[in-house]
Amino acid sequence: MSIPQSMSPKTSPRSSAYTGLAKTTNKSAVNNNQITVDYSAAPILARKNDRLAVIKVTDIETVTGQQVIELAAKYQIPQYVHNGSGIIVLLEVAIGSEATQTYTMGILKENWGLKDLRLADGSKYPLQLSAAIGGMTNDPNTGLRILMQQAFTAKMQFTHPSLVAGNSLALDMIFAGVTDKNNWLPYICVHTDKWYEGNKEKTMCYLTGLIKLKFDQQQFNSLQDGYKGVLNFPKLEDIIANSKEFYHMEEKPKAILAQQTNRLLTFNDLAITVLNMAGAFNNHKG
Repeated sequence: MSIPQSMSPKTSPRSSAYTGLAKTTNKSAVNNNQITVDYSAAPILARKNDRLAVIKVTDIETVTGQQVIELAAKYQIPQYVHNGSGIIVLLEVAIGSEATQTYTMGILKENWGLKDLRLADGSKYPLQLSAAIGGMTNDPNTGLRILMQQAFTAKMQFTHPSLVAGNSLALDMIFAGVTDKNNWLPYICVHTDKWYEGNKEKTMCYLTGLIKLKFDQQQFNSLQDGYKGVLNFPKLEDIIANSKEFYHMEEKPKAILAQQTNRLLTFNDLAITVLNMAGAFNNHKG
């Protein structure tokens, strides 16, 4: 088998000029029956100090965050201290007897890097989507599912008091779905960054996982109606397209263009782009 982010991937004053895509050329592989890596095919994304790679993990329960970080170093991804993780939730909604439409579930919030800026009419920039729901995590030697599940649950509760298990049947399906390893797609994005606050170097190492859950239309409508203004459910295909178009741009011009063209920005555009390069969303875009 081959390879084909309380804290979240930040929008602080990092530079974001596009520096290109690369693929590793080392054709050797690692296979410990839990992680399988073909270094000749790994997608890597670089944008100034941002570095991202995708690792394909076949056992989400026993493989640890630290193992994935160490493997990512094979792609020249810096081994910074792990300090955050999150989950992208894909909702495959049945439409009729055969067709489906896939949505993502995210949290809308203000872009920290734009909080003191205003549009030409004096209004604030539109909220942006945090598609990888999670936050700070502590021990990277924890199994990936538990590591990411803890971050996901804490972020949901921190965002709004209604986002807890037992509040609704539809939301309980989400929480229960995260605990089932069979709902996880075998892709982990490792995202590192480096910036400076004064003379002090700061670093980030954020892990993003994917789960896919199946909903019928009634269940999905209940989720949308019950958490309107708290959660957001854009189509996956739109998030992928917007991420591919905007990920290389600086925060301000990106936000201006998105506002002018009435498109939703995501904080996780780099991760979504490299996951898409890795084939993580194949067969899940409809």
